[in-house]
Amino acid sequence: MVRLRVFRCYRKFATSAERTTVLDFRILLALVNGKTSGEQELLLDEMDRAFELKSAELDVYRYIRTNNLKRITEVLNQRAFGGLSQRAYRRKHPFAASIRRVLARLGVRQNRARLARKYGSLGSYAAGTLGREYHDFLVRHRLFFPGDAGFLGEHLVHHDLCHVLGEFGTSAEEEVLVVSFQAACQKHHPCFSLPVNICLLHLGLEATGSAVLRPQTMKWMPEPWFRALRRGANSRVDFSDGWNFGRI
Repeated sequence: MVRLRVFRCYRKFATSAERTTVLDFRILLALVNGKTSGEQELLLDEMDRAFELKSAELDVYRYIRTNNLKRITEVLNQRAFGGLSQRAYRRKHPFAASIRRVLARLGVRQNRARLARKYGSLGSYAAGTLGREYHDFLVRHRLFFPGDAGFLGEHLVHHDLCHVLGEFGTSAEEEVLVVSFQAACQKHHPCFSLPVNICLLHLGLEATGSAVLRPQTMKWMPEPWFRALRRGANSRVDFSDGWNFGRI
């Protein structure tokens, strides 16, 4: 009862965003321990109800604890950073987003050749500019350019920019760090991307794998992770929130 009163007292003084961040980090710390339990779930559920949040991240914890792989995949796909940037675009550009959805239903896709030329031209930019550094990062790590057949969509460019700005490579350990950096840059629901990252590269859940990254275990390390988080929190720009990629 004392714990519940403390949670309710905190609710009175904290914003919804602050309460969400506190609960999300408590869930993440429970996940990185590698052992989920009913007792932990009761504690998290109590915090969620006291904070009046109905957290989707807590749903992920429940699905992991009960080994519900289908629901883990569905929820994490919805809440991955690609989903966030798509929703941010729809929020800021509702008319353009509606046109895109209509064209997609009609089978009309974005002009890949034009997109490839646009990003390929970044190689002509001066050394040290963001565009040139992004171009060189893709070439150095043999990654797809926006417009290439294997690229998942321009809305994911913001993730690559976090690699460039934070000087992170593409190893599993560095992917854990860059998502921490990226999450802290995000002004809207900063912990949005972290459960996917922890499930994929720390818990090694097969349900979270993709063509780009396969599940691995024990890649989360606390000290560098929190350093990356702190660096991202100092960022003045949220590239995921409708940023104009024409400014690269």
